[in-house]
Amino acid sequence: MGEVWQAAQAAGTVICNAAGFEPGCFKERVLLETSPFRLIEALAIAGYAADAREGIIFLPQQGGMPERIQSVIAEAQKEGFLGRNIQNSGFNFNIRVFAGTGGYICREESALRQLMQGGRAEPMPGNGEPPIIHTIEALFQAAEIVENGASPERDTRLFSVSGDVLYPGLYEAPYGSTLRELIFRFAGGMADGGRLKAALVGGPGGICAGAPDIDRRLESKDLPPGSGAITVLSQS
Repeated sequence: MGEVWQAAQAAGTVICNAAGFEPGCFKERVLLETSPFRLIEALAIAGYAADAREGIIFLPQQGGMPERIQSVIAEAQKEGFLGRNIQNSGFNFNIRVFAGTGGYICREESALRQLMQGGRAEPMPGNGEPPIIHTIEALFQAAEIVENGASPERDTRLFSVSGDVLYPGLYEAPYGSTLRELIFRFAGGMADGGRLKAALVGGPGGICAGAPDIDRRLESKDLPPGSGAITVLSQS
């Protein structure tokens, strides 16, 4: 996060990719629907830390979300939480929405940069540019640390669990939880009394874990969670 904020300081802008185009991953949509003001706060915190003056939220054009977030921004401006001299702090910061298409490829930073600069959403060869785009989850985590301090108990990840489970949904689980814990403790177990056949961990580009992998840990050194999308399949 520090590297991203240093790059944002040079650019004068902090960017949040809140589009959530990845199949099976719906955390962006849930967070936008339930906690839009938290996103505004988190982006302002990132802007303050990076000494930036502008925040941009990238959203999909469809679904009415750009209009909703724009209304939240307007309310924050009205209450003095965005704009010039925020809460008499001397800090000037504003946020705007960039609505676009581009699909799954926009999760790749260089493709999103191209789109926001008026081009096509195509990945570009690395040119040494540091990352400047935040995920919505990373911004929320940073805001939590600012508010409550860093702690091992707060080392968590968001998981979008779908498929053949009793309670599909978005769950916050400790980093390093096992696949078994996520399916049976958080998502209520297999639907209709089924037996686990496999789970696609980390979205389309992730790992297909079989039943023997159920006690593997969802962490980078064991079963990398990637985007946090978990699609569970039963044997029936």
